[in-house]
Amino acid sequence: MKYELSSPSSILTGTLHSVCLGTGFLALLVEAPFVWLERVRDRRRLAQLDDHLLRDIGLSRAEAYEAASRPFWRE
Repeated sequence: MKYELSSPSSILTGTLHSVCLGTGFLALLVEAPFVWLERVRDRRRLAQLDDHLLRDIGLSRAEAYEAASRPFWRE
């Protein structure tokens, strides 16, 4: 099975890395750092939202803080 993976550096340069992987453990090993990086970015952005934007998405400041303070490896 062929996966198209993009890394932060490839996003900046506009290139995609093609990796042939079987489904399973190896695919998870390759994809995990990208998923973790995305979680870190999303949680930082969530922590920076003001109360008005948090209300728009249905979260309180406490809920946003709780979500933003989770370790990156936890969903």
